[in-house]
Amino acid sequence: MKNIIFTLIFLLVFGLSITHAQQVYIAGGDGGNSWVGGNPVYWINGKQTVLPKIGEGANANAITVSDSDICIAGFDDGYGVVYWLNGKEQYLFKGLGTAFRIFGDAAISEIVGYAGNNAVYWSGANYRGLVKTELPKKSKEAVANAMASSGSKRYITGSDGDDAVYWVLEKKGYNYNIKQTVLPKKSKMARALAIAISGSKIYIAGTDGDDAVYWLNGKRTVLPKTGTSASTSGIAVSGSNVYIVGTDGDDAVYWLNGNQTVLPRAGTYARANGIAVSGSNIYIVGTDGDPDVNADAVYWLNEKRTVLPKTNKSANANAIFVTP
Repeated sequence: MKNIIFTLIFLLVFGLSITHAQQVYIAGGDGGNSWVGGNPVYWINGKQTVLPKIGEGANANAITVSDSDICIAGFDDGYGVVYWLNGKEQYLFKGLGTAFRIFGDAAISEIVGYAGNNAVYWSGANYRGLVKTELPKKSKEAVANAMASSGSKRYITGSDGDDAVYWVLEKKGYNYNIKQTVLPKKSKMARALAIAISGSKIYIAGTDGDDAVYWLNGKRTVLPKTGTSASTSGIAVSGSNVYIVGTDGDDAVYWLNGNQTVLPRAGTYARANGIAVSGSNIYIVGTDGDPDVNADAVYWLNEKRTVLPKTNKSANANAIFVTP
């Protein structure tokens, strides 16, 4: 009887561990450099899949998974702004532009980026019939880089000319009330590149001149650096901990509550491009090496570096999604 009970408990625990095994999805490019990725690709638990393209160069900048849908967004220089739904390429805007972030579920799907000279938010039900909304701007060029939601509001970060900004969108009927806020800066040029919301706290990470910075409810803080310049690329909040990833000189780094950690690299320099925090695990994706010579798409799990498979001399990893 004891053996039966033990076996049942073992099977239950072991079965739960399989059922709840985390799946790691990473989007990027294989070939080219960090902007023109050659082939747009994604990896599931390290296994690479090449996405279709019509142009010479394309790159996958963002990824999200909802139920059985895998949606990836980026650009294809044969068309412009695109996304791939379960491997099938869809077109959003023909011309200069790209998509930087994507969010989606069965109720609403949302993509942000830029099209032409405009910061743009696309939204629709279940990735079908995505409608483009151009965000208001005060200069000739604006870019939307990231988005987070809180209740019925959408917070989109980006740049408007030389300013780091964010827009708050709230739907009213079939339209949106949109308000832009300019973030404080000390240098000529600033960029708002990532956002996370926790309760009433709005965290925005970006750059201000040569400094990596973040704004908490609009208040600017400079992150420590050892090189001549530093920048951020992603942010995640877990409980009371705030994680920001980016670069400092030649190093890929992350800051935990303002304290910097340098990630291991094998190449001449490395870049950290995205982050996901799941429980006690910290996943960071990026590039290790010179893309013009030989660079690897990599991820760091709790600071341990792993190289992703590639078929060309250089590859880049831009975004990560981890299932609960």
